[in-house]
Amino acid sequence: YLAPDALTFLQRLRAHNQAGARADLLSLGTYSRSPTGGEAERTLSNVKAWTSGQHNMGFAMRRATWEQVRSCAQQFCGFDDYNWDWTLQHLGPACLGRPLTVVVPNVPRIYHIGECGQHQHARQNCDVDAAVSKVQREIGRDPRTDGASVAFVTQGRPQPHLTGPPLKGYGGWGDKRDRAMCEALAKRGPDSSTSAAGSTLLGADIRTVQEAATSFARAR
Repeated sequence: YLAPDALTFLQRLRAHNQAGARADLLSLGTYSRSPTGGEAERTLSNVKAWTSGQHNMGFAMRRATWEQVRSCAQQFCGFDDYNWDWTLQHLGPACLGRPLTVVVPNVPRIYHIGECGQHQHARQNCDVDAAVSKVQREIGRDPRTDGASVAFVTQGRPQPHLTGPPLKGYGGWGDKRDRAMCEALAKRGPDSSTSAAGSTLLGADIRTVQEAATSFARAR
């Protein structure tokens, strides 16, 4: 659920990030329902290591970050996992040599209302309307209903070193045709489909996928 001022809020967060935080990604919030602490703490934002299970909704990526991801196309497209967000987290140790960073405000402007979703089969008496109403009440308690009134102060930086073993994929992304299409799209780059050169490259992309499909069929 997006708060009414989400886009204005995101613009403010972007300006704040450009002014100093310089995180790779911007997030409108995590799965936490509401900010904690007093009014002063509610104007803070934090720069953290981007984590799949916390920062995978309501976020934007800097152009420079996208170019870094695109340069790691082989590792991204070749990671055997059907979750794009887990794959993105995998790129830190596998290609970038550092964790991706995200700036997250203490005042959320996006809320997860999936109590009755596919990952909550055991939950009884789910009521989506009640979940939405609860979020609306939480937003209504915040006196600042326009994002322009929020002043950000950034706290914290993630540790530069990477810890823990390499991530393992959960499968579902092993088809050579999927991987070939993924790499072909990465090679195209921004706006390439609108140019003559882009059209030629798109044709080459299609041939690449067709060749991969043929090789896959033969292998079977």
